[in-house]
Amino acid sequence: MIRTRLTATVIAAVSCVITFLSIATPSAQAPRRVALVGGMLLTGYEVPPIHHAAVVIEGNKIVAAGPASEIKIPADATVVDTSGRTMLPGLIETHGHLVVLGHGSYDTWFPWINSHGGDATMTRVMEIAAKQLLMAGVTTTIDLGEPLKPILSIRDRINKGEVVGSRRPASSNSRSRPRGGWRFVLPTRPGHDSLVKCSCG
Repeated sequence: MIRTRLTATVIAAVSCVITFLSIATPSAQAPRRVALVGGMLLTGYEVPPIHHAAVVIEGNKIVAAGPASEIKIPADATVVDTSGRTMLPGLIETHGHLVVLGHGSYDTWFPWINSHGGDATMTRVMEIAAKQLLMAGVTTTIDLGEPLKPILSIRDRINKGEVVGSRRPASSNSRSRPRGGWRFVLPTRPGHDSLVKCSCG
């Protein structure tokens, strides 16, 4: 087994999926199997945490999780020591906005974007926000309220591995709200989207 030790300064609490994705950034070679061993596992169910747990990942799928004493670690796995850390499933953000980057005032933020590079700056802001969400443990984000073309573009770039960020299975364009409802873009199958109207709000 190949062993890797992450220091406490690198990660204090980590989603098991995030740990794998951070290892598998576009610039790095991802190992076929990864085992996260030693940390406390929160499963998301109403059960006590599992201390000294192990999580085994093959490719991009979690294939085993539980007490380390009961989980078989593949001989060719890269083992990440998560002792003293917390592992948990990736978080889901059901109302996200990549364009604001934590900014609270739309009245000043968007004029600033427009006067500092416009679309190019907007694209960079969305890339940074996507990575920040992932590094915070958010592995899936439903983005509500972005310009349609840029948000679909960054979603596709994330899916291709060109940008590091959380999955974005659905998005909407509330700024060009059509009469009668919002427009939502939902993936019906890989590479295909459907435009759905919702008479809400």
